[in-house]
Amino acid sequence: MKILAFLSRAKIKALAPAFLLGVYMFAVTLGLVNGGVWATLGIAGALLLALMLWAADKKFPWPDQKTALLTLLFLGLSVVLAFFSPFQEKALSTTFKMASIFLPLLLLSSPRLLALGQCLRTEAVDLAELLTFGFVFLSLALVMFSFLVGFESPQITKLNRGFSYGLLLAPPLLAWAMQHSKEQGYALLAALVLATLLTHSRVAQAGVIVALGVFVVARFWPVLVTWLLGFGMILSLLWPFAARWSFLHTHDFVTSKLPASWGARMEIWDYMAYRIAEKPILGWGLGTSDQLVWDKPHGDFYHYLIIPAAHPHNAVIQLWAEMGLIGLAFGALACFWLLRSASKLEESFRPFALAALAGGCVLLLAAYNLWTDSLWAAFALTVYLFASLGKIKPSLSAKLQDEGQ
Repeated sequence: MKILAFLSRAKIKALAPAFLLGVYMFAVTLGLVNGGVWATLGIAGALLLALMLWAADKKFPWPDQKTALLTLLFLGLSVVLAFFSPFQEKALSTTFKMASIFLPLLLLSSPRLLALGQCLRTEAVDLAELLTFGFVFLSLALVMFSFLVGFESPQITKLNRGFSYGLLLAPPLLAWAMQHSKEQGYALLAALVLATLLTHSRVAQAGVIVALGVFVVARFWPVLVTWLLGFGMILSLLWPFAARWSFLHTHDFVTSKLPASWGARMEIWDYMAYRIAEKPILGWGLGTSDQLVWDKPHGDFYHYLIIPAAHPHNAVIQLWAEMGLIGLAFGALACFWLLRSASKLEESFRPFALAALAGGCVLLLAAYNLWTDSLWAAFALTVYLFASLGKIKPSLSAKLQDEGQ
């Protein structure tokens, strides 16, 4: 509060929209070439915005109660499960790390911060233009670094991560641009396709393909797509069983026909499935996947793994392995909450939201460590942007109240 003391309340209130816009301007530019910056933008941005509103109105912008309750319940259960873990210290430290990520990002669900997001509606076309230039610059950087440092360099990894996060923000900005500036919308779409063709992340490319397919179908049958996505989420819970079957029946084909990264994933999912079977109810503890035995029972047949994987590269397997059925239930609840929220957006935004959700699911099922701070920041900023730009359909009770007045 003291750092804002030199400003009057009116100036602080006027500064908050500009600061929020700045967060998104950095996300769609610098965030595309350095995925790690998203953590700073999302977490520090949410904290500073909350402090600004607190200093301006003398009222703290508390988060949405239901979202806060579920988040606190998740963190509380993670602490409890840590005491049943053979890696208790690691599980507790990961839980406290996630608390430092979730609690600031939770502030973005505050009704007062969501109301502040209305200022983005007047600048959304400009943000779409910046994202277009960001994708073009990213494409040039991918070409340059590919020749200078090679495909597997850390610089390329940062660019791939930045593209994946930018992919999440593209749908809400595309939805707005197509309504208010079709030329800009088509330019953004073209830049997105260009970056997709040049990125080295096969998972991100798959995410774009799935998202585009979902969008096309959802334009005509949004209710059908909503149900199909829900069904797909339920099927994804069977991933560990599919992984065991796949390794036993298709491993030789995958290792001979697909890139090494996919062969390594298959081996990771295979041994993780057996670790899940050993502790299916309570799991091994949050963040402990890298501590698990990797060479039982099929280690002698692995072509790629020589040490435990840093993470499972699959959210379903990670939740089940680390938190048991409790974590799996929380993951399913979060997905269906997002699906329900997408169905409440105005009609023109709904296909874009469903496409973003489908693309995000692809990333979670085949790429990132679920406990990555920048990943959660990207998700939070995307949900916030959809809530700010897409009008939520009023509930039946709100309609009746309006009619009564």
